[in-house]
Amino acid sequence: MRGKLVYPSTALVPSAQANSVQIMRMCNALCRFGFDVTLLAGTTPGNRHVNVFEYYGIENTFSIVRRVSGCHRGSTFLLSLRNYPTLKRLAKSREDIFFYGRVVLALYVLARAGRQVVYETHDIARKGPRSWAERKLIEGQNLRKIVFISNELKRAYLEK
Repeated sequence: MRGKLVYPSTALVPSAQANSVQIMRMCNALCRFGFDVTLLAGTTPGNRHVNVFEYYGIENTFSIVRRVSGCHRGSTFLLSLRNYPTLKRLAKSREDIFFYGRVVLALYVLARAGRQVVYETHDIARKGPRSWAERKLIEGQNLRKIVFISNELKRAYLEK
Protein backbone atom coordinates (compact mmCIF):
# COMPACT_ATOMS: atom_id res chain seq x y z
CA MET A 1 0.00 0.00 0.00
CA ARG A 2 1.44 3.37 -1.03
CA GLY A 3 -0.66 5.30 1.48
CA LYS A 4 -3.87 7.21 1.89
CA LEU A 5 -4.89 9.56 -0.91
CA VAL A 6 -7.80 12.01 -0.74
CA TYR A 7 -9.21 13.45 -3.98
CA PRO A 8 -11.25 16.60 -3.23
CA SER A 9 -13.67 17.31 -6.06
CA THR A 10 -16.67 19.44 -6.93
CA ALA A 11 -17.89 16.90 -9.50
CA LEU A 12 -21.34 15.38 -9.13
CA VAL A 13 -21.48 11.59 -9.03
CA PRO A 14 -23.25 9.95 -10.63
CA SER A 15 -23.26 12.12 -13.72
CA ALA A 16 -22.58 11.58 -17.41
CA GLN A 17 -20.40 14.71 -17.49
CA ALA A 18 -16.86 14.03 -18.65
CA ASN A 19 -15.26 15.37 -15.46
CA SER A 20 -17.26 12.97 -13.28
CA VAL A 21 -16.41 9.99 -15.48
CA GLN A 22 -12.72 10.95 -15.54
CA ILE A 23 -12.55 11.44 -11.76
CA MET A 24 -14.15 8.06 -11.06
CA ARG A 25 -11.77 6.33 -13.46
CA MET A 26 -8.81 8.22 -12.02
CA CYS A 27 -9.65 7.14 -8.47
CA ASN A 28 -10.01 3.55 -9.66
CA ALA A 29 -6.60 3.75 -11.40
CA LEU A 30 -4.95 5.26 -8.30
CA CYS A 31 -6.22 2.27 -6.31
CA ARG A 32 -4.62 -0.09 -8.83
CA PHE A 33 -1.34 1.74 -8.14
CA GLY A 34 -1.69 0.86 -4.47
CA PHE A 35 -3.28 3.95 -2.93
CA ASP A 36 -6.12 3.83 -0.39
CA VAL A 37 -8.34 6.43 -2.12
CA THR A 38 -11.18 8.53 -0.73
CA LEU A 39 -13.09 10.72 -3.18
CA LEU A 40 -14.91 13.80 -1.89
CA ALA A 41 -17.68 14.59 -4.37
CA GLY A 42 -21.16 15.96 -4.76
CA THR A 43 -24.44 14.37 -5.65
CA THR A 44 -27.95 15.58 -6.33
CA PRO A 45 -30.81 14.78 -3.92
CA GLY A 46 -32.32 12.30 -6.40
CA ASN A 47 -29.05 10.39 -6.82
CA ARG A 48 -27.99 9.97 -3.19
CA HIS A 49 -28.75 6.24 -3.16
CA VAL A 50 -27.43 5.32 -6.61
CA ASN A 51 -24.60 2.78 -6.58
CA VAL A 52 -22.03 4.87 -8.42
CA PHE A 53 -19.68 1.95 -9.01
CA GLU A 54 -22.41 0.11 -10.92
CA TYR A 55 -23.37 3.34 -12.70
CA TYR A 56 -19.82 3.79 -14.04
CA GLY A 57 -19.16 0.07 -14.48
CA ILE A 58 -16.04 0.08 -12.31
CA GLU A 59 -14.95 -2.05 -9.41
CA ASN A 60 -15.72 -0.80 -5.90
CA THR A 61 -12.09 -0.18 -4.92
CA PHE A 62 -12.28 3.20 -3.15
CA SER A 63 -14.50 5.08 -0.75
CA ILE A 64 -16.62 8.08 -1.64
CA VAL A 65 -17.92 10.82 0.64
CA ARG A 66 -20.79 12.49 -1.22
CA ARG A 67 -22.40 15.74 -0.13
CA VAL A 68 -25.74 16.80 -1.55
CA SER A 69 -25.36 19.65 -3.97
CA GLY A 70 -27.31 21.10 -6.83
CA CYS A 71 -26.86 21.74 -10.51
CA HIS A 72 -27.32 25.52 -10.34
CA ARG A 73 -24.99 28.48 -10.55
CA GLY A 74 -22.88 28.59 -7.42
CA SER A 75 -23.41 24.93 -6.52
CA THR A 76 -19.70 24.05 -6.83
CA PHE A 77 -18.89 26.85 -4.38
CA LEU A 78 -21.52 25.54 -1.95
CA LEU A 79 -20.14 22.02 -2.33
CA SER A 80 -16.66 23.35 -1.51
CA LEU A 81 -18.06 24.91 1.67
CA ARG A 82 -19.74 21.62 2.62
CA ASN A 83 -16.45 19.76 2.14
CA TYR A 84 -14.45 22.33 4.12
CA PRO A 85 -14.98 20.73 7.58
CA THR A 86 -13.83 17.35 6.22
CA LEU A 87 -10.77 18.90 4.58
CA LYS A 88 -9.95 20.85 7.74
CA ARG A 89 -10.15 17.69 9.84
CA LEU A 90 -7.96 15.78 7.39
CA ALA A 91 -5.44 18.63 7.22
CA LYS A 92 -5.05 18.56 11.01
CA SER A 93 -4.86 14.77 11.16
CA ARG A 94 -1.61 13.12 12.15
CA GLU A 95 -2.24 10.53 9.44
CA ASP A 96 0.06 10.53 6.44
CA ILE A 97 -2.44 11.64 3.80
CA PHE A 98 -1.64 12.70 0.26
CA PHE A 99 -4.02 15.05 -1.61
CA TYR A 100 -4.59 15.02 -5.37
CA GLY A 101 -7.12 16.98 -7.38
CA ARG A 102 -8.28 19.81 -9.59
CA VAL A 103 -9.99 22.06 -7.04
CA VAL A 104 -7.21 24.59 -6.64
CA LEU A 105 -8.85 26.47 -3.75
CA ALA A 106 -9.11 23.29 -1.68
CA LEU A 107 -5.55 22.28 -2.57
CA TYR A 108 -4.28 25.74 -1.64
CA VAL A 109 -5.94 25.54 1.79
CA LEU A 110 -4.47 22.07 2.34
CA ALA A 111 -1.00 23.20 1.22
CA ARG A 112 -1.19 26.19 3.58
CA ALA A 113 -1.98 23.72 6.37
CA GLY A 114 1.28 21.93 5.57
CA ARG A 115 -0.08 19.08 3.46
CA GLN A 116 1.60 17.80 0.30
CA VAL A 117 -0.62 18.19 -2.77
CA VAL A 118 -0.61 17.36 -6.47
CA TYR A 119 -2.59 19.72 -8.71
CA GLU A 120 -4.14 18.41 -11.92
CA THR A 121 -4.93 21.28 -14.27
CA HIS A 122 -7.09 21.32 -17.37
CA ASP A 123 -6.78 25.01 -18.23
CA ILE A 124 -5.13 28.23 -17.13
CA ALA A 125 -6.95 30.19 -14.44
CA ARG A 126 -6.85 33.71 -15.86
CA LYS A 127 -8.65 35.79 -13.20
CA GLY A 128 -10.57 35.72 -9.96
CA PRO A 129 -10.10 33.64 -6.81
CA ARG A 130 -9.06 30.54 -8.72
CA SER A 131 -6.21 32.41 -10.41
CA TRP A 132 -5.08 33.86 -7.08
CA ALA A 133 -5.18 30.46 -5.35
CA GLU A 134 -3.33 28.82 -8.24
CA ARG A 135 -0.56 31.42 -8.12
CA LYS A 136 -0.23 31.06 -4.33
CA LEU A 137 -0.22 27.26 -4.59
CA ILE A 138 2.55 27.31 -7.19
CA GLU A 139 4.61 29.80 -5.15
CA GLY A 140 4.19 27.75 -1.96
CA GLN A 141 6.26 24.94 -0.49
CA ASN A 142 3.83 22.01 -0.47
CA LEU A 143 2.96 21.59 -4.14
CA ARG A 144 4.70 18.34 -5.10
CA LYS A 145 3.72 18.30 -8.75
CA ILE A 146 1.45 19.77 -11.41
CA VAL A 147 -0.19 17.28 -13.77
CA PHE A 148 -1.00 18.82 -17.15
CA ILE A 149 -3.52 17.15 -19.44
CA SER A 150 -1.56 18.11 -22.54
CA ASN A 151 1.85 19.32 -23.64
CA GLU A 152 0.21 22.46 -25.06
CA LEU A 153 -1.17 23.32 -21.63
CA LYS A 154 2.23 22.70 -20.05
CA ARG A 155 3.85 25.05 -22.59
CA ALA A 156 1.23 27.71 -21.87
CA TYR A 157 1.98 27.48 -18.13
CA LEU A 158 5.71 27.73 -18.72
CA GLU A 159 5.19 30.85 -20.85
CA LYS A 160 2.87 32.41 -18.26
